[in-house]
Parts: sequence; structure tokens; C-alpha cells
Amino acid sequence: MSTPDPAAAKAYRNSTEVPDASSALPGDLVRALGWLRGHLSEPIQLEQLAQIAGVRPRTLEMHFKVFLGATPLGWVRRMRLARARLELLNASPRATVTGIALSSGFSELGRFAGQYRKAFGELPSMTMQRTRSSASFDIGHPATRLRSRA
Repeated sequence: MSTPDPAAAKAYRNSTEVPDASSALPGDLVRALGWLRGHLSEPIQLEQLAQIAGVRPRTLEMHFKVFLGATPLGWVRRMRLARARLELLNASPRATVTGIALSSGFSELGRFAGQYRKAFGELPSMTMQRTRSSASFDIGHPATRLRSRA
């Protein structure tokens, strides 16, 4: 096993981006992250992810903890929450919290709302409502321009 660089490990723990293959991460972690990049909204099984990475589940868990500061499934949850937040902040008028939660890989909506609130300090519906209300006061927003012309 390679010895992790403490500075790199700390940077990855605070990151919400998937590191690229040229980083100083072990190859199994790079393979797992590369696969996860395209499958975040799907159900993830640790055994399947370890098989894709080419290591045992315990090894993969250890590499995730050392280099990314979370278990594989904890990291997936964090990425899903980050994705959901981005979608809520940029939601179209027809978007719903339920639709965004489901498309981000959450099937238990109550659990999603609780995890979201713990991570961001507000319910997903509040994020969406706040975003929509601030957009309606935006001078450059098309709806505001139409109201000001009337």
C-alpha cells in the first residue's frame, strides 16, 4: 500500500469533485471514482464497487477513508447531496424536490430531507423556495422584465 500525502488527503476530504486519474490516489480508488462518476444516481453495492476497483471491499473502504475521509457509500451520499443542491439551486419552475431527489439517487425522500438538512442547514424545499423567490426579484430575470413593462 502506498503512503498517502496528508496534504492531498485533506484536500480531497474537503472536495466535492471526483479527482482525475493523474492524481496521487491508488489505482483502485481512481477506478472506483471513475466508475462512480457515471453511476451516482444508481444503487451502489460495496461488493460491486470493489470488484470494479479490483480490490477487496475492506481495502477499498480503507482507501476511501484515508484519501477521501469517508466510506465509499458515505462519499457517494455526499456527492448525491451536492448534486441535489446544485439542481435545487438551479431548478426550473416545473422541477420538484421529489424529482430532484429521485434523479440524484435518493429513493427514501424522508431520509433525503433529513440528510440534506444536516448537510446544508435547511430543508430541500426551503432551498428551492429561496432560490425561486430571489430569482423573481432579479432585474435580469425574464419574468421581472415582463412585469416592469406592463
